Amino acid sequence: MLNVSGISTSLDLVIHYIETHHIDILLLTETFLLKGDLFTQWAQHHQYATISVHRSTDPTTTQHNKLSIVIGNSLTVHGFYLPPALSFADYQTVLGSVDFNSSSSVICLGDFNTRLGSFTGDTRCTNPRSNYLLNWLTVHQANLWNRISTFGQPTFESNRGTSIIDFVISRPNIFSASPLLSIESDINLNSDHHLVQFSFKLHQQPQLLPTSTLAGSRRLWNLQRLEEKDVFELYRKNFFSNIFKLQQEVKHFMAFQQQQHPNLFVLSGDTATKHRKEATINQRINATNGFYFEVVESPKDFINRVGIEIIQAIHSALDNSVTPRTPRPKTWKFFWDAELQHLADIRQQCYTDWKQHKHHRRSLIGSTHLWSLYQQACNNLKKAIKAAKRRHWKKFCNDMSDSSSNQVYSVLKRLRKKHTTNHCFSHSEGPEVAANVMADYQRHIFGGDQLDFSTWRASRSPLHQHTTKPTFFSASAIKQQLSAMGNRKAPGDDHIVKEMLMPIWYPLCNFLSEFFTLCYTFAWTPASFRSGLIVPIFKKGDPNSAANYRPISLTNTFRKLYERCLKFCLLTHMPSLDVAQGGFRAARSGISQAWNLLALQKQFEQQYGVSPALIFMDISKAYDSVTRSKIWQLLHPHLPKALFYTLRHLFDHVTLNVVINNATSLPIHPKRGLLQGSILSPFLYAIFINQLPALLRTAPVRFPLYVDIATRARTDGDGPSADITEPSFALVKYGAGPRLSETASSCSPRLGVVRQKTAIHSLLYADDVCLIAHRRDMPLLVQLCEEYSLRFDFKWSPTKCALVNYHSRRRPIQLYGINVPIVPSYEYLGVPFNASGIDNIAFLNASTKKAKSTMALFRRLGVHQYGFGLMLALQVYRVFVRPIMEYALALLGLNATSAMAIDRTQASCLKMTLNQSERHNAPSMVLNMMGNLPTMYTRAQILTFKFWYSLQLKARPFTLVECILYTHQRLKIAPALWRRLSSNKIWKLYKSSPTHTTPRLICEEFQDAQMLRWTSQKSSCLRALREDTTGYDPLLFYPCTRLERLRLIRWRFHHLPSFPLSACRCGAPSANRFHYLAACPLVQDIVNRIHLNLPDDSIPLDESYDDQGIATTHILDRILNSLPSNLSFCLGTHWERIWPLVLELITQIDIANHPAGSFAEEPPSGELFEHYLTQQHHFQQQQQQQQQQQQQQLIQHL
Repeated sequence: MLNVSGISTSLDLVIHYIETHHIDILLLTETFLLKGDLFTQWAQHHQYATISVHRSTDPTTTQHNKLSIVIGNSLTVHGFYLPPALSFADYQTVLGSVDFNSSSSVICLGDFNTRLGSFTGDTRCTNPRSNYLLNWLTVHQANLWNRISTFGQPTFESNRGTSIIDFVISRPNIFSASPLLSIESDINLNSDHHLVQFSFKLHQQPQLLPTSTLAGSRRLWNLQRLEEKDVFELYRKNFFSNIFKLQQEVKHFMAFQQQQHPNLFVLSGDTATKHRKEATINQRINATNGFYFEVVESPKDFINRVGIEIIQAIHSALDNSVTPRTPRPKTWKFFWDAELQHLADIRQQCYTDWKQHKHHRRSLIGSTHLWSLYQQACNNLKKAIKAAKRRHWKKFCNDMSDSSSNQVYSVLKRLRKKHTTNHCFSHSEGPEVAANVMADYQRHIFGGDQLDFSTWRASRSPLHQHTTKPTFFSASAIKQQLSAMGNRKAPGDDHIVKEMLMPIWYPLCNFLSEFFTLCYTFAWTPASFRSGLIVPIFKKGDPNSAANYRPISLTNTFRKLYERCLKFCLLTHMPSLDVAQGGFRAARSGISQAWNLLALQKQFEQQYGVSPALIFMDISKAYDSVTRSKIWQLLHPHLPKALFYTLRHLFDHVTLNVVINNATSLPIHPKRGLLQGSILSPFLYAIFINQLPALLRTAPVRFPLYVDIATRARTDGDGPSADITEPSFALVKYGAGPRLSETASSCSPRLGVVRQKTAIHSLLYADDVCLIAHRRDMPLLVQLCEEYSLRFDFKWSPTKCALVNYHSRRRPIQLYGINVPIVPSYEYLGVPFNASGIDNIAFLNASTKKAKSTMALFRRLGVHQYGFGLMLALQVYRVFVRPIMEYALALLGLNATSAMAIDRTQASCLKMTLNQSERHNAPSMVLNMMGNLPTMYTRAQILTFKFWYSLQLKARPFTLVECILYTHQRLKIAPALWRRLSSNKIWKLYKSSPTHTTPRLICEEFQDAQMLRWTSQKSSCLRALREDTTGYDPLLFYPCTRLERLRLIRWRFHHLPSFPLSACRCGAPSANRFHYLAACPLVQDIVNRIHLNLPDDSIPLDESYDDQGIATTHILDRILNSLPSNLSFCLGTHWERIWPLVLELITQIDIANHPAGSFAEEPPSGELFEHYLTQQHHFQQQQQQQQQQQQQQLIQHL
């Protein structure tokens, strides 16, 4: 244990010591490090001002000043930090909470800040705590090992004296041999406290877990080597050679099955001729390569074997090309080198010499000299460490600036995740037991293990016997789905990710086309397709409870690809879902569903004169508690046989293993539930819950809410009549009524639709359910929901449900006998709703607070002009922060006044990109113009226009939002609500435009007009007005050094020359911008050269003035505003000469403006720009040479 007060910047020495001396448990007291700040491979448990570090510990107490950890079933360690300011009553309470009988072995250690005087050999007097501690030791029959093993050795030493206040306490009978206690006073760890080391062996020795490494669970390769052309070609060649024979065997097996089953893929005409030619070619290939295949396996065994061999083929190709790699361990020494180690050794030697000189009581002069040498060694090491960290930080920032946007975003996501508290489920006996405990809990949620399906109907005979092969398994379709998959996704137990498959897409997709068709034909997939890894993701609550973790399944990459292909077939054949459902459906978004709820609220108010009651329902373990047999019963009449059995096979034959810290649990065969991570799970869950809205429509409510719902596409026999049929109160089963597929429900029919008046009592978005009704009808609807849950074998969570605008005390709403809580507002799909609609104040407060905290986190990570650069900081704001404030902004109907709060938030976030506080008077409007960022009021206008445009011109007739719009316009319902959208300024411009224009162009014109209005208000904005306002300001990305870019940015903000005005190096007092235009002799030569290189005097040299005689723009501003928005436009133009002169001018202005400052030597101005031009000219020459070679080859061929 060690008290590390004041050494938070030197923990490297502590970690180095415990790594080299094989310390199992480290207790650090009086430190305020946040979680994750200590770079170790162990678990870190933080409590108040105490940190406990060990590989297999688990916190068992939440009391301040004490942290208890349990190791195995035999050892409990209590760590204490009892500061001097702690009251005596609290001191007694903390010690009184220790139970020495809680386990067979209990050890107490820590900083007690209690001096026991002669009892421990302390030279200092006792304090009031001593008597209580001595009595406490006597009562519990405990030994103070400082008295027994290190009597008189101080644990605290400073210029104020020495003390013994860090204690180790236990009962004597728990050890099998005498323990060893040592005070490491000769080791310098930059703390006034000495490291206390306690070694012991128990009668029941707990087994320490080995250090877990990622290499044992996941295979890694050097995929970055695929950028090398030779390695890329070698990988493709190796894979093709590995897969060639297997692909021929799959073709032979499929041909054999066609012979055995005459109805399988019956071909005729040109297709049959093409098929016979392909068969002849395959026979010739097999004969040439000596391939002989004999079908002796069943389709099931053959598919399983091919699934294993395809994974082995990819692994082998990767091993022989890019080569495997081992994961880089987390280490605190990311900046440590031999020089720093040498300085650390010198400091330790100086400390040892001073300590020995002091111990032998030699001359005071010699001790003082040694102490000064030690202090000098400490300062040298501190300076070297700071310099090393600074060098690595600059290198990291430069790498980020030179990287692509996607790479930067990926790094920032990882950094943000690292700085976010993330709990991991743990157990006192280690991660393997924790994995099994979590698996037992999940097994209970999944309803136990699935029965044995050894007599499964699939794989006996072909189930897909159409005349043609399924088109959704063509090579082109597979390639399209492979490209659509996300990058950098976690793999399953096959260790394969998308980045490994894209380089070999051509042979792979051709092989998978044959293999997927075979799997689909027999409704069977390899075992690897049906195995998954459950990674528990913490939600909220107690991290020691397995119920507070979400079981995310990591499945095989080939299964994901297979499911993507099946998805389109499923959506084509499955009947359309209920109109009230909006989750994971085309042409239906979360914002439109929130708008549906708002519109239904306003409709209810207009029809019945009161606001409706709302109840937001929460399903307990929604995906995990789904009874799959109910889904299969609903889908069986509608799906092709092969698709139906394939879906059952993919979800009923699943094997899952919980993985925690690379420890794997016993397998789980879930009897119910859907995989959280499967692409098809959201659609299957929507089918499972689909009958709920239909059931609620049968309720005899007194205050119904009707909407004209499109039920089917109009046909020629329907005629032109637009009558709307009356509502039906009979329960409509899934798939009954007009035949409409889920795919067709997202399209616009050619002849229109037929509508029916339908009651809407609920809105569903995945597992988010909202009921809307009069308070008198709400109990009946909730009762139907409870009956529905009992019939479909799932449970609502009453405590997580919420009632809004319900005030009936006589009839409280209950679920399973538990009252549902009543709240003033509730957040539905990220939008807070209250009795009157959207709670604008709560919404804006939440979004602005989240945006500020997110930008502040990025600022701490280095996202500002002095870190990653201003352009990257503005990009991060645009991508990560601004969408937080923009979400659902179109629904609020903000005006210019109400948008001021969110505009202030944007200004605060933009100031963070400058690494400045909110109080700093930075011209945020100039930042808006440099980053092409409109005000949030302008963004609200644009988003509202896009939302209204999509409703008016792009809404699908079968979606609920279009049906509500049709109903409200026909019956003139809630006109004020729709006027909020139709009165949008951009919409009016769009409708009044005399020529046809696109929404994008009209939005850009409106944004440009708003920007021009800004410039007329402030001269600072006028100076930054560029000729081409699209995109980022060119000075943010034109090649130059970081210092030169910072000077240009300061010039943009009018911070250069600095204010208050200072004297110039030429002697002129109070030098302003005019001085550096024509009067300063230090820059006059550069200004003249700029003027001489400008073509046709297009930019005047003199300052421009407005009507009041106020200067508006400087020649440097005019040049910066005229810079081409694309660097390629500079080639072969005067900008090749102007840009280096601009950099030289801004550098000389900065030097002249600081006469007393010293400036380090800088590289010649424009050196990076010239390097860029050289590269571009070389690249153009290479392209011309390639074109000439291609032309010559074409001429020779002709």
